[in-house]
Amino acid sequence: MAQAATKKSPKVAPVKTFAPGVRTPDTLERAALLCPAWSPMRAQSYATVAGVEAPGDGHADLVTERTHSALHALADAAGEDGARFLLGRVVAAIVADACKTGQLYSDAVSDARAITAQIASMSEGDRDAIWGLASAQERAREKAARFGLRAMTARVMAEAAATAYLNIVGEDWKPYSGAARPVATSAEAAAAAMAIFD
Repeated sequence: MAQAATKKSPKVAPVKTFAPGVRTPDTLERAALLCPAWSPMRAQSYATVAGVEAPGDGHADLVTERTHSALHALADAAGEDGARFLLGRVVAAIVADACKTGQLYSDAVSDARAITAQIASMSEGDRDAIWGLASAQERAREKAARFGLRAMTARVMAEAAATAYLNIVGEDWKPYSGAARPVATSAEAAAAAMAIFD
């Protein structure tokens, strides 16, 4: 007599829980670590690799001047009471952009170095056998160089914005450091939170 087929219970995917993550604050110090300092010689080197026109020698001064002018104009429009709050948010956005651009630059450099090291470790026959390898290496270098130009400008703008904040408000700009909200990890809490979308 044939045995009855055993019914398998359906597999239930495990419920993922998300622990609160620690977000690195966007500070001028972090922007300076991620973004190269402005240098006309470095800018020329980046531009040559990227195949674009290099910024002029006065590029950093121009960026600084325009950033100062923009923040002073915003302060005048906001008035004395609103200038501190408004400029604090504007500077925070500019610094955050510098940190993001600097991270993209760092990642692009890492990618370019990785593919260069990979090609260097291969034999000449292996390199010739892979179509497009040299062009991929060239594109990686160009990408890193373009982000290098952007990162240098972003750092100049962030530092100029912070200086303008000090001149207008009378104190150093500091990133907002509010208390992080706890993240619910239980299934019941997650279901309750998702109920708003029903």
